[in-house]
Amino acid sequence: MARIASFICCKKTGLDAEGNSIIQSPITTVSVRKYPIDFEVTLVLTLCEFEQDPENTIRVRIAKSDTLLFDSQTVELPLHEEKLTPDYHPILTMSMGLDLKVEFPGQYEIEILFNEENIGIYPLFFSEGGGEDV
Repeated sequence: MARIASFICCKKTGLDAEGNSIIQSPITTVSVRKYPIDFEVTLVLTLCEFEQDPENTIRVRIAKSDTLLFDSQTVELPLHEEKLTPDYHPILTMSMGLDLKVEFPGQYEIEILFNEENIGIYPLFFSEGGGEDV
């Protein structure tokens, strides 16, 4: 089964001169003055230990209790076009920029599903009384 080699939730990303992603302002907690808020976040994750298969999918959900904040729905993973050797092990790094409408503070869970199986859950906290207007 696929494994998440790395996961980062951040407020900003950029590109260097070679076109590689630069992660800026990683976060796990957002302190906000008032709710509701519109919040832009970027999720960057690297998948490994999976077989190259045209049926592979990924899905990202962000929720708190019964409140669904975001659902990417099922997304098919791209296949490597070149002829591969038998010992080839794919690694995929992906970045998702999201605009979230957060109505209430609390702990949200970012759930990563590979072929509809949960392979990781990461916390994202929104708290009250902070200095950010996000």
